[in-house]
Amino acid sequence: MKIEAKHNSEKPAYAAVAALLAAATVLSGCSNKEKDSNIQYSGDLTVAFSETDEDPTTTVTTTTETSDTSDTDYSRETLADLGEMYYKEATVDEIVEYDGLSAVKNQLLISCNIGTPKEEMEKVCEEVGAEIVGYTEITSDFQIEFKEDKTYEELEEIANYIYGYPFISNITLNTVTSIGYDVVED
Repeated sequence: MKIEAKHNSEKPAYAAVAALLAAATVLSGCSNKEKDSNIQYSGDLTVAFSETDEDPTTTVTTTTETSDTSDTDYSRETLADLGEMYYKEATVDEIVEYDGLSAVKNQLLISCNIGTPKEEMEKVCEEVGAEIVGYTEITSDFQIEFKEDKTYEELEEIANYIYGYPFISNITLNTVTSIGYDVVED
């Protein structure tokens, strides 16, 4: 699986966390074969990151491997290809308030029915004046950005229009949440 940040950054942390979650979910090999049984251990998941400084775009490569469980009776599932995955990282200047929510300016997140070809969303984007700036193939999720500034009302109107396509399952603003923490010393 390869994750690319489409914006210059130190580390594409949000995509890395999302990729870890997807990788752990798909590749962990946990089994719950019997009703009301506990999730069974079937191996460790190791994730490693490497960065390249050859171009201004940071590339994070995620590799996974599972430990040998041959001494157990757990069946081993074949590792899945998670497909294409990329996103555009937001800058502080792109964060705006829409109807009381902090969100990335001019962006919508769209979930399609699993297996929806990327070409279908490219047609929709062309129709509404947007482009795909983020894509997760395995889940048919898209991050789209409009070429011109949009108000909250305009985004809502466009989202309602896009909902008319039968392969669309969900549309949201690309909301932003700040997480703060306090350091407590002993």
